[in-house]
Amino acid sequence: MEARLYNFLDSRLLPKITTNAQCTDDHEVSNLISDNFLVRSRGFVADTSTRPPVHVDVELLCPINVHYIILAKNLNHQYFTTVELLAKYKTTFSSIAYERFDTTGIIFCNSTLYNSQKLPVNIDTSYRVAFFKPHARRSFSTVSFLKVNFVRVERSVPCLGRLEVWGNFSHVCPDETIKTVDRLMGLTPVQSTQVVQNGNPGDEFEIPDDFKDALTFEVMSLPVTLPSGNTVDQTTLDKWVETEAAYGRSGSDPFTAQRFNDVRKPIFNAALKHRIDMFLLQNAHRKETFGIQRTVGKSNGGGKKRKILEDSRSETSVDLSSEDSLSSAIKRTVGSTRFISFTSDECAVSDTKMCVKCNVPSNLYAIPCEHFYCKNCLLSVCDVLKCMRCNAPFLKSDSKRVH
Repeated sequence: MEARLYNFLDSRLLPKITTNAQCTDDHEVSNLISDNFLVRSRGFVADTSTRPPVHVDVELLCPINVHYIILAKNLNHQYFTTVELLAKYKTTFSSIAYERFDTTGIIFCNSTLYNSQKLPVNIDTSYRVAFFKPHARRSFSTVSFLKVNFVRVERSVPCLGRLEVWGNFSHVCPDETIKTVDRLMGLTPVQSTQVVQNGNPGDEFEIPDDFKDALTFEVMSLPVTLPSGNTVDQTTLDKWVETEAAYGRSGSDPFTAQRFNDVRKPIFNAALKHRIDMFLLQNAHRKETFGIQRTVGKSNGGGKKRKILEDSRSETSVDLSSEDSLSSAIKRTVGSTRFISFTSDECAVSDTKMCVKCNVPSNLYAIPCEHFYCKNCLLSVCDVLKCMRCNAPFLKSDSKRVH
């Protein structure tokens, strides 16, 4: 029976992590081992005054035999970096890997267990694959302390979006410690992000939290990471941006209300997309995944334009239960008084109204005869106090702003 693999930086296994660098606010190095996904997704970012070399030190619960180590970039910082991994059991650190990479992430594999034809199961294909130094076998077969050393960073400050150390127990690890780890991880430990394909339908099954939309808590099909570090589905973000546009506001982060710009903008999370698709593909036999759709790409007509309500209804099918849950989630997020609550019906109705004089669809006012005028046209009509369409008389105080 193959030994279980654990991520020994799982918060349940009580790892300790420190750095010699000053961190930016909300991007402390402790984020990398947080049990809160939203906190963990913010990652570690060193202060702008920091210069390499910078190292991140990890102390593990017990000695382990490292199978592979995953390092991923912080998606808000695109950069080239050179890293060195050092490990030790009790005495001094020894270098076990040294690589430069410019991909989304890198996976360092145990050179005695893996090779270019045999790699860990379900690893992200967009990550660069590297191997531990063969002559350092003693150093990575019994590891209690690990050091990630940023030797050089180009076009950015030292930062890290994800750090995982996968392995099993070293031969020097006491049986009592092994039992403790099994107890901390529960009866069904996760095995290197891979899913048991031959599991029985009655086995305990849980969808990872990082696969779920941070607003709707539904499995994402096209995950995008926001500047705040939260990840939502593209459809959720599209609906939010459309809602903001209906009230004359540009697109913004729904968690912080900060406007998007060329630097602060949503980024498609290709690595997470790949993991979600692999997860759904390998668990397609489970009833919990029934109805969860995988999106392989966007249709040519994906860009939505505002149209008359009758045209859009004939072409678009809406899942009311999903729409309701999404709307309620957005309302909870923007509970601040400076945000205006809305319903989809209100937005739809506003699309069919326009000024009877200049046909402008925005900044409208209604008069008692139920005709609409923009602010400029209303001022000219108020000179005669008669509707230009039906000649019905009205008073200046009768005009009402239409939202």
